[in-house]
Amino acid sequence: MAKAKIKHQEPVSFISALERAKTVLVLLESQRKFNPKQKEFYWRPEKMLSPLQDNFEMDEAFTILKKETGGNIQAKYETVDLLDESTATPAGMSYRRIFIRIKDNERFLKDIKKIRGMRENDPGDKIKKIEILRTEDSKLNIYINEDYSNEQIRPVATSIGWNMLIRLTRERSVTIPGARSIADFFNTNRNNMLYTRSSFPLCEIIKRDNETLSLNIPVSIITQKKLSQRKNKSA
Repeated sequence: MAKAKIKHQEPVSFISALERAKTVLVLLESQRKFNPKQKEFYWRPEKMLSPLQDNFEMDEAFTILKKETGGNIQAKYETVDLLDESTATPAGMSYRRIFIRIKDNERFLKDIKKIRGMRENDPGDKIKKIEILRTEDSKLNIYINEDYSNEQIRPVATSIGWNMLIRLTRERSVTIPGARSIADFFNTNRNNMLYTRSSFPLCEIIKRDNETLSLNIPVSIITQKKLSQRKNKSA
């Protein structure tokens, strides 16, 4: 019996938060054609058009929409409970949907024009500073360029690479075997959360001189108290 051929599945390409935010605006515009005064919209993620599929996290895109429109466009996930068993989904008696609210429709057109004009990976917009918060769930919260609104960069605290980055905040330089793999993890690895969960381009976070590592940009540890103070200050 001939063996069945296994179809090779290409990996899903990364879709940046900015691209997702722009696609949300396209969907909003298509819905507003029927009622330009409508302010609230609901979508089931699995019903949305490509590239907004359910396996892509949307929180970062929601953050961009809120931040860049001064809160005029607000979006979030919400869970809807079903009362009738006949309408149950494969996930059970509830489903997740995306809720979007526009506060001021007159500002909406200006807002979408602004976001559409935003460029991905602007050469002047790069990672210049990293702050690390240790959390109680064995993960780290990573904040870039003093932007405390994006809390989606949460690597595991026990990661060898991230442990070394923390060590470099305490020591001026570290000499270890395999230094190149650590430097590459931060400088050239597009799968690093620093890049997959932001729109920043690759940059040299760690300098390497043979087997010696040192920081190329400011990296520091931040406490929860200090983080709360800075969030309140920027609110």
